[in-house]
Amino acid sequence: MTPSRILFMGTPDFAVPTLTTLLHGPDQVVLVVTQPDRPSGRGRTPTPPPVKRVADDHGVKVLQPEHLKGAEVFEEVARAQPDVCVVAAFGKILGKRYLALPPLGCFNVHASLLPRWRGAAPINWAILGGDRRTGVTIMKMDPGLDTGPIVRSWATEIGPTETAGELHDRLALAGARLMAEVLDDLRARRAIPLTEQNGELATYAPMLAKEDGPVDFTASPARFVAHVHAMTPWPAATCLTPRGPLRLCRAEVAGDVATAPAGTVVAADQKNGLLLAVSGGVVRILECQRPGKQVHPACEYLRGLQIDPVGERWSGRTTDLPASGEG
Repeated sequence: MTPSRILFMGTPDFAVPTLTTLLHGPDQVVLVVTQPDRPSGRGRTPTPPPVKRVADDHGVKVLQPEHLKGAEVFEEVARAQPDVCVVAAFGKILGKRYLALPPLGCFNVHASLLPRWRGAAPINWAILGGDRRTGVTIMKMDPGLDTGPIVRSWATEIGPTETAGELHDRLALAGARLMAEVLDDLRARRAIPLTEQNGELATYAPMLAKEDGPVDFTASPARFVAHVHAMTPWPAATCLTPRGPLRLCRAEVAGDVATAPAGTVVAADQKNGLLLAVSGGVVRILECQRPGKQVHPACEYLRGLQIDPVGERWSGRTTDLPASGEG
């Protein structure tokens, strides 16, 4: 079996397990292409993306172009003479000349069961959409947005209180394992099965913004809970209490009968926990976070209050995200 020369393209934490697996495998990562350093933190200090830090630690050459359109960038990538390109959460669409460059093709690690949740935020939208299952797909890339034929997929159940951050970590590891299997086949020159996607079943997962975080107390209990988990840890499911903003980090449906106006605290004690009224029912907040503090169980938050919050009206936003993920 002949080792392959790999061009790796990726940027955030999701891509790190795949890159790490490749760096410790029999193939050679000859070049890493990632996004430029971006300002981060209160000081807005330029910070390298996670993929760059891993590549630097292993002495792999890194390119950080602002875009891929220039001939100079393409020529530098071509000089690496890759046999195959592996992409994981890169954040840019590859043009035809990049797709045609490696003789063995370009393969993408995508965090959904395609064609469901094509786009930038599939993990969040799977939870927000109320899906019970999701997974990882390896596809052979074409010029479209996550439209290429499927090579392999792996499915998993979404836990009833699983957050987007927790699901992200599970899928990142699964994607790395799945991509390693595909590379094993390429190295052995085994045929790669390709299954075309059914575009009629496609849904879209647009990128989230900070403005998507605030909760909607007029949502149903199930929808409210899904929103909390989908926005954790970012952009965060926030609401406003009389003592200031609060992040809701984990929740569960506590009842399907409305007992008070939406947004009202209906219970706040060690027996019942923190219960909030929403449209058509009640939700129990399991974990929450005050600004500048760690995430704590809701019972600890209640112990720290100086007053009984029962009867308070908490506020969020007044409009909900589109349920289909197509908006």
